[in-house]
Amino acid sequence: MRNVIDVVKSSQGEAFVDFLRGAKVMVVNGRKGRDAFTCVSGRGCSVVEYCIVDKEDFGMIESFKVMTMSEVAEEMRCELPECLITH
Repeated sequence: MRNVIDVVKSSQGEAFVDFLRGAKVMVVNGRKGRDAFTCVSGRGCSVVEYCIVDKEDFGMIESFKVMTMSEVAEEMRCELPECLITH
């Protein structure tokens, strides 16, 4: 079961899900590990990045975590270039 955190649906989303089913692949986001919003704007929040794997390989994934650039920089103890800093 997938933990959906972006509940807005569109015809493009339905077509994407149909494509995934037909290609026999799965979105990892929301099924393994922690999931999070990756795009927060004045219009709302959404998850816009996907990790997609073949259904047969899905069981090989133990954990998956969506991280913002700020979280990556903090974890790696490095500074982000000014152009990547969101205010």
